Amino acid sequence: MLSFVLPPQLGPTLRCAAFVGILSLVVSCGRLGFDVLAGEAIPDPSGPQAPDEEQPGEDPGRDAASPGDDRDATIGADAMSDDASCTNCESCDDGMQNQDETAVDCGGATCNACPTCSDGVLNQDELRADCGGDTCAACPTCNNTFALPEPITGLNLALPLYAPTLSADAHTMYFVGGGVTNADVYVASRMDRRAQFSPAELMIALNGAAFEGTPHLSFDGLTVYYASERAGSLGDRDIAYSKRSDLTSPFGSLTWLSSINGPDREQTPTLSIDERTIIFASSRPGGRGGLDLWTAQRATREGAFSAPVNLTEVNTADDESGPALSSDGLTLFFISNAAGGLGGQDIWVASRSDVARPFGTARNLAVVNSEHTEQDAALSADGRELFFSTPRSGTREIWRAIRDCR
Repeated sequence: MLSFVLPPQLGPTLRCAAFVGILSLVVSCGRLGFDVLAGEAIPDPSGPQAPDEEQPGEDPGRDAASPGDDRDATIGADAMSDDASCTNCESCDDGMQNQDETAVDCGGATCNACPTCSDGVLNQDELRADCGGDTCAACPTCNNTFALPEPITGLNLALPLYAPTLSADAHTMYFVGGGVTNADVYVASRMDRRAQFSPAELMIALNGAAFEGTPHLSFDGLTVYYASERAGSLGDRDIAYSKRSDLTSPFGSLTWLSSINGPDREQTPTLSIDERTIIFASSRPGGRGGLDLWTAQRATREGAFSAPVNLTEVNTADDESGPALSSDGLTLFFISNAAGGLGGQDIWVASRSDVARPFGTARNLAVVNSEHTEQDAALSADGRELFFSTPRSGTREIWRAIRDCR
């Protein structure tokens, strides 16, 4: 019979492992039938058993484990935790896309994929449009082609209408009614995209005696940015904002967006869904035409914007205004009277592959344009509806073109 003398400090588990390693045998330590000497032999299991000698720091009746064993157990536990409970992101309602989220923050604390695809926003496999349904499958026939536009009916306002903006679910529309000097902000709602909007209501909390116009509603619906000519502005028209605490409360008082306003005209703001990027029109010096598009960034939603930068890749020697940024930040719709259009002002579109890159060459969105003047583009959060203002029916109204993704 072979006998091996092992150090007495080793517990039974390590003595078993050493023995197995020496003999290169797969032996279960619970069925030891060998005599392994460690100062004294381990008796055969069929005979009387002597208790193991307790080592300092060991729990009685428990084998001592090496530091390597503890480390491996810790690593395994961490890996299981990461897989099971999303410990590698703070939360999913933090205003960013996490894990399975692709184009919108789904909310919740588990970082799961968005639960439905019919919520008015882009989720998972949807291709720049909300396909509807509960499976989040890719749109079968979706492309970037808009159908011929039609006028929005039911608003019941005998005023020129322009500058629409929509809530994230596209059920609420804010827009402007009135003339150049007496414009006010109105609101209307609908049950879904197939329904007619309700008669318009004046947004008393947002309006004053002066011009208020070109609103943009934040993605969470709690802040509205707009242009105003009220006393206290730096120029003849500046960008301001108003906030509310929840979706059922009225908006609060006006606050000037002083970090981007100047002595010239600022108007038609649009913001990214995290409200950290703004694009607006301004007549300030340094541009390429009379009105140019400018952009600015900020580190947080409540912070001040950096100095605005001219969006040179889309501006021309003519006028650019009325921008609308897609939810993913990759497509910009805007108004221009540059050469190559169908009328006095047309809707143009430019795209980019990444939000850190400049926009590519703009193209005229001919399918929605006419020989009349189109103004104030607004894109729904799901990318399926493009709203704008045009007088092509004889009166300036709000029209809509739908991108067919069914």
